[in-house]
Amino acid sequence: MLAHPRNNTKINLIYENIKLNKSIEFTTGISDDMIIGNLSPVYMDIYIGNEFVKRIVQPDKKGWLITEVDTSKYENKSAEVKLVVYTDYDKKRHFCFDAEIIDKKTENDYFYRELKNAKATIDNNSCNIYQNNSIWPHNESKPPFPDSKIFERWDCEKDLISKKRIWNTVGKSYAIANNEFKEAIWLHPLTDKVKSLKYENINLYVKKITGYYGLNDLAISKNLKADLTFKIMANGEIIYGDKFALTKGWKSFEIPLNKKLENVVFSITTTNDSWNHFFFNAFLEN
Repeated sequence: MLAHPRNNTKINLIYENIKLNKSIEFTTGISDDMIIGNLSPVYMDIYIGNEFVKRIVQPDKKGWLITEVDTSKYENKSAEVKLVVYTDYDKKRHFCFDAEIIDKKTENDYFYRELKNAKATIDNNSCNIYQNNSIWPHNESKPPFPDSKIFERWDCEKDLISKKRIWNTVGKSYAIANNEFKEAIWLHPLTDKVKSLKYENINLYVKKITGYYGLNDLAISKNLKADLTFKIMANGEIIYGDKFALTKGWKSFEIPLNKKLENVVFSITTTNDSWNHFFFNAFLEN
């Protein structure tokens, strides 16, 4: 189906009485002849009834994007499914999609979903200003859009936009690393400081934590030098650590746990924070 969004408008597609299963698999893309590489993404917000369940971000990139949306709480129930399609700038946004209801359990993206309930800090100083207005990290309002938009977020100081320091935040975003698109959390480090994101009262038995992290291609293109250290703590114990130079592409991790998970802390630090556009995401397998 073609759904071409326009500036300052949203397309609402409503499907009534849809019998749901464990998930819906969406296939999205933009026509190859419309791809420039730095135009606005297309966004599709998905609602079940009145509940927001997922935002799909379709980047200005050739190829199909597959996204599985968890609908397990509605399994074997009929509900209204609403799709809201929009963009920041409508030039060449020939957006197409298809969807299929499937009997498949999705990955548990607990940390991305629960960002609002996490605690962000810099050297134990709280980033406690929660914002839900989307922003580009350099206040862009028109193309090109080479960077990653930040959605809901924890700001680590006041008036970041007027200070032109919106990068000093922790938020839901996405990134392209080595030309591979992934949904991820923006966690930009500061020089010689520890920026952390802590999740408490998880209270789930977890077999393992998997995920990925890295810097986006725009940051790597700046050819800067820095050493970053990324750590994961669970129940007060370091379960993963990596000190690495600015490297192109995503790095992955898989950490066996086989225990009840009470809390998790993700942290990042750097020797030079210029253009350290760092992203990560993690998933629980239980």
